[in-house]
Amino acid sequence: MNELIKVSLCVLAWTACACGADAVKLEPTARWQMSFPDLPKSLAALVSQNQRPPQLTVWLPVNYTRTGKFPVFLILDGDDGGFGDRLPLRPGTVGSNDFIYVNLPLFKRTYTGTNDSKIVIMEDYETMSHAYRVMLQKLFKTIPNITPERSAFGGFSNGAHALGVLLARQDQFLLQHFQSFYLIEGGFGSLAASVAAPGVASSLKGSRILLMYGDTPLPGHDPTLSQMYEHLGRACVLSAKRHDFDLSLVVMRGFGHELPPKYDDVLGMWVRGEELPK
Repeated sequence: MNELIKVSLCVLAWTACACGADAVKLEPTARWQMSFPDLPKSLAALVSQNQRPPQLTVWLPVNYTRTGKFPVFLILDGDDGGFGDRLPLRPGTVGSNDFIYVNLPLFKRTYTGTNDSKIVIMEDYETMSHAYRVMLQKLFKTIPNITPERSAFGGFSNGAHALGVLLARQDQFLLQHFQSFYLIEGGFGSLAASVAAPGVASSLKGSRILLMYGDTPLPGHDPTLSQMYEHLGRACVLSAKRHDFDLSLVVMRGFGHELPPKYDDVLGMWVRGEELPK
């Protein structure tokens, strides 16, 4: 990945300020946010007891035009997911052209104040699905030339858990508007348990899925986590072969619960549809 592109996009991400719907600009490199005060609180707001409403953040690519067709590159962050006020993990992952960067927050039905209760699980589906439908419908209305072709929806850690739930429940709105899904260091359990079912597998026909996990635990992290991801990842690969849908598994050798630059570049290659290194 061109380091100049990464640096330039990072500067855009952290220096631009939030704006209201009346300040939305459909022009190259525009960055803006939309607020959703009528939706339930985001997980980050529940955890921090902050009254900030959920937001989504958008960055338009360098080659954006109102007449072209542009896919979305979207990521859900880990832990509490943030407030939806920042761009994906590393702005520049898929380059400065073609893709519209989008960040959404996480949602849960209930939060009891413990770390375990932060984790997005199946019972959170209705709350989460409704919120994302409302937010993305407004996004698609605001940017009418977004295309599902090559659009990628993904998550890291708890964000990947959220995506795993959405795929396991065969969320039709999600499947209608995105063709690629990536799960990094999370969500493997929900996906492995569901893709063995013919109904879920058939709903993924025509979609692409990428699973990424590190094989070296970080200090203080559960040493069995990478082993669990290995077994669940292999189960997903077998189900994909059995039901004939596109699934790739990437092991981040020598890394733990993280997405290092080396594999951030691999993610970008996969999203762009390029052949991955062996």
